[in-house]
Amino acid sequence: MLEQLKKTFKHTIIYGLGGVISKAVGFLLIPVYTRYLSPNDYGVVAMVMIYITVLEIILRLGVDSALFKAYFEEPDARSRGTLVTTSFLFQVVAAGAIFALTFPLSGDLSKLFFGTKDYTIYFRYATASQLLVMVKVVPLAIIRAKERPGVYTVLSVFRFGLIMAFNILFVVGLGAGPLGIIKAQFYSALVIAPVLLFITFRNMRLRFSWNLLKRITSFGLPLVPAAMAGWVLTLANRYILRIAAPATKFAVIAQKGLGEMVGKTGALLSGALPSLGEVGLYDLAYKFSLIVRLGLVQPFIFAWGPLMFSIYHQPEAKRVYRAVLTLFSLLAVGIAFAIGVMSPEIVKLMATWPFYGSWSAVFILSLSHCFYGMYLVFTAGTSVVHKTKYQAYTATIGVSANIGLNFLLIPLWGMMGAAVATVLGFALMAFVHYRFAQRQYHIDYDLGAVFKIVTLAVVLWIGTTFLPFGSWGILGRVGALGLFVVLLKVFGLFKAEEVKLVLDGIKDRFGGRSGGDRGGRPTGELPEGHEETPD
Repeated sequence: MLEQLKKTFKHTIIYGLGGVISKAVGFLLIPVYTRYLSPNDYGVVAMVMIYITVLEIILRLGVDSALFKAYFEEPDARSRGTLVTTSFLFQVVAAGAIFALTFPLSGDLSKLFFGTKDYTIYFRYATASQLLVMVKVVPLAIIRAKERPGVYTVLSVFRFGLIMAFNILFVVGLGAGPLGIIKAQFYSALVIAPVLLFITFRNMRLRFSWNLLKRITSFGLPLVPAAMAGWVLTLANRYILRIAAPATKFAVIAQKGLGEMVGKTGALLSGALPSLGEVGLYDLAYKFSLIVRLGLVQPFIFAWGPLMFSIYHQPEAKRVYRAVLTLFSLLAVGIAFAIGVMSPEIVKLMATWPFYGSWSAVFILSLSHCFYGMYLVFTAGTSVVHKTKYQAYTATIGVSANIGLNFLLIPLWGMMGAAVATVLGFALMAFVHYRFAQRQYHIDYDLGAVFKIVTLAVVLWIGTTFLPFGSWGILGRVGALGLFVVLLKVFGLFKAEEVKLVLDGIKDRFGGRSGGDRGGRPTGELPEGHEETPD
């Protein structure tokens, strides 16, 4: 078990760096966006991003997860080359068909999201950019399967630089407003596509397999509803906010943005602007919460995939699964608590005054990412026995509950209602899938420890919301962070033996001991007598 936790920890760090770098643009450009865009502009971008995210999930078709799983089941480099070819051709054909259907509907999509066709150009750029983004799915899955996180990080840095450069060019240099952010997505994907195609072609074998296609689709397609659910739980509320948010103080901020926006473009949406302002504030709060998602949850998922499948047949598998949940919950909730407690100061530091009200939703949204990560840990119980249909069932339940909660809570509490609906939706998904998974593959998780960690964080955060702003408030918030750590130890939630496993892993991995000293074969490495195709 120690060796497996070492590998998970190492890859979590490396993939974490790559994931944060590749997706940190929206966060790092907050000081720019909040000075060149109004809350209404921010709301427009958030609405288009709903479409972009959903389209990307559909275009993926679960191919990355299916290819990743099948890669370890193929016996040699030739069969893996056939797998890459089959996966890539299937996705190209399917994505091309979806593009042909959606691109002509850009005007209708604009009307659906905004009540007018004035934003048709936004959806044209969005659809084209996602067709190009699709190119990354197969090569990145290959890189992960071969356990080459360094290559992944290099590509992430390259893509990060492109997106940053194009965002600054369009938003600051050319004054393109919210459309500039969408254009930056398209042109960065256009530039990096040849590099990703080169990696794919180097790993292909010119042979197509119908049997492999059947395996890919049978495993991957049921994951699409589950992936859709994860993003519906975080994005659908923006649409509901636009149509159902009550008139609040944020409407006043939005009207200030209205005057600025008229001066810049002269083209606005009548009637929807107050709610678009609230969408913009909510989206900013979500950006801050992404520190948890990108800094821990997403990289953990990258490392968790190979571990989950590679140790399934080993005696210590269930012990590893149990330990992973406990350690993940401790780290994720701890980070979410730290961000939530300090969110008033973080928002003031990063954004301008019309956006200050977004701080109140940061902790709740950060906690929702923790529950999403827990849900993904629980999917081990269905994925390893090839029962991914239960992920589709869980997705259906979670999405239905979330949409209902959004329509119930948003008219009452606006942005905060959307945040509460999000965290409850993810918590429900985690609980429901835990029940499904236990029936397929029972794992003795320490749910009591997870419950105590979450409860402690929520209670302490509520207490900090009564603290004043300014120096005394900062002192009190820092004290709350220290109290959280102390109480974890007092209640026995900070388990020294599990922490020792991780610290020993750091020493062994970075202290000079090589993989060959440990014996065995790393996940994804070919048996002796075969050679992997280099990237």
